[in-house]
Parts: sequence; C-alpha cells; structure tokens
Amino acid sequence: MDHRVLIAVICNFKALIRKNMTQFLTFDFNTAYAEIKERAEGQAIINKEAWSMIVEEYVNEKIDLGELDPDQNTELMESQLNAMWPEYEKNLKIK
Repeated sequence: MDHRVLIAVICNFKALIRKNMTQFLTFDFNTAYAEIKERAEGQAIINKEAWSMIVEEYVNEKIDLGELDPDQNTELMESQLNAMWPEYEKNLKIK
C-alpha cells in the first residue's frame, strides 16, 4: 500500500474515532458553571462583558480538547452559561 494512502486512511480513522467518541460525551451544565465561576473568581471578573468572554473561552477550550463536538449547539451552551451572570453577580454582592 502506498504510504500516502495509508496516511489518509489513518487520518480518516482518527477523525471517525474522534467524532464517535464525542457523541458519548455529555455537557454537564452544573460542572461547567462551577468551573467558569472558579475561573471568574480567580480573575476577579466583575462585569457581564468579562463573564461572557470567559464563557466563550471555556467553550472554545472544551472544543479544542475534544470534550465538546463543534457540531454540537455550542451557541446554546454559551447562551445558557451567559444567563448565569446574575447568579454569579449576586454572589459577588454577598462577599
């Protein structure tokens, strides 16, 4: 077998495995919020714009790590996590 064909087969196989593996991964909203909240506290996030940026960074990181499939509705995930800003902000006022 030509080595170029073998490389193409291996690349296609890796892509297939990645796609099938991410189908079994589930998005845990509570874990995601907890991780984002921890990051936000560590970076002293105090406004909604910075919160939105950290949410976007988090989702993109999970895609890059293969923990989220880019074909999933990541916009909805970001929207739901951005909607948690009031909860995070309320905790800021308590501290």
